[in-house]
Amino acid sequence: MRLLTYDSAESISEYHDTFLNELQRAQDRLYSRLEHTPEFQPDKTVESLRFLGDWFIDRLKANEPDGDMYLPVWWDMAFPPAGTGTPKDARWTPQQLRLIDQVHAYYVDVLQAQRPDAFWISFKGEHRDSRNGSTLLVVGNAEMPVITLNPIFGTAVRLYRLGEQPVPGWLASEASQDITSDAARL
Repeated sequence: MRLLTYDSAESISEYHDTFLNELQRAQDRLYSRLEHTPEFQPDKTVESLRFLGDWFIDRLKANEPDGDMYLPVWWDMAFPPAGTGTPKDARWTPQQLRLIDQVHAYYVDVLQAQRPDAFWISFKGEHRDSRNGSTLLVVGNAEMPVITLNPIFGTAVRLYRLGEQPVPGWLASEASQDITSDAARL
């Protein structure tokens, strides 16, 4: 994931705006992928994440071409996606990164629908804090904002690095924690 710790204020502001603008596009792409899937009801409820989480894991493993070309704004291009033939190739293919991006966008939509008091910030912490410059969601009275990409990207990492298969309903459980607790996941 892209680190902005030492970027300029202008660069961080531009990233923040782009990140937020890209969320809607990613949601639209997800809806397009799932338009013929009656099990998915995009009603922005926690319950809708039960199906989506399992669907995500199946698609992540299948790693099928998706007909798209973009890479998520949060991805660090210092590590090209898998298959580019460079020594720094990442583990993730472009289609897996897009899938993570799209599911993340819907996850955020659910959080914001369930917690209308949530708002976005560009994080500013200690000098060496890796979250500096990141766009994070403040939910309720949380001392620490939510890193909204963590549940999706973290699950993908645990699946591939540790072989941990998530339990059914895992994404709904993650959202419930973020919605009902004012404590953020670190």
